[in-house]
Amino acid sequence: MTTDFSDVCNILGEFYVTYKDDETFSDFIEFNDLGLPLAYLASEGLCQISDDGNKYITETWSKFLSALEILNDEGFDTLDELMVVASVWPEALNSKNPTLIGHFAVDSGQAIIGDPCYLDEWEPWDDKTEDFEENVKKAGEYGYLGACGVTLKEGYGVLGNGSAVAFTTGYGDGFYPVYAEFNDDGRIVKITVDFT
Repeated sequence: MTTDFSDVCNILGEFYVTYKDDETFSDFIEFNDLGLPLAYLASEGLCQISDDGNKYITETWSKFLSALEILNDEGFDTLDELMVVASVWPEALNSKNPTLIGHFAVDSGQAIIGDPCYLDEWEPWDDKTEDFEENVKKAGEYGYLGACGVTLKEGYGVLGNGSAVAFTTGYGDGFYPVYAEFNDDGRIVKITVDFT
């Protein structure tokens, strides 16, 4: 059983009103600047939700559960109930207890890992002058169409002779948690992104 849409609106609406000025959640609230206010308005009966509005709220709900590291929507009634589950979930991830170091938003169903010092060489996609289908010819180039080319073909690939690695993000768009494991010297030795 998943959470009823009216409860989703109530929970997200309460979260928005309660935490909109809390720095801990500022990135999430800024990224979901449509879904959260819409959920609040719906929860207060101040608007009717269109199909597009339903989509924004549903996407925000999915990202919210992901940000709280809740993998399964088991049907929540209140924000308090959700927060209790969220507070115990990280310990259950695995015995090594990786540290959550942040979340990142995905809207193209893909991500890259690379050194930010090369970003000035990144080729953005100019949709006014370039046809998206050109990604096939540009696969592997260090740019947006190059990333699309490798992820659409194989699901992953190297960009720009080793400047980055591009890959699909599991089931597509979302707000994904990133975990780090540290060695005894306090250095990061492993990064994991949870796309579930």
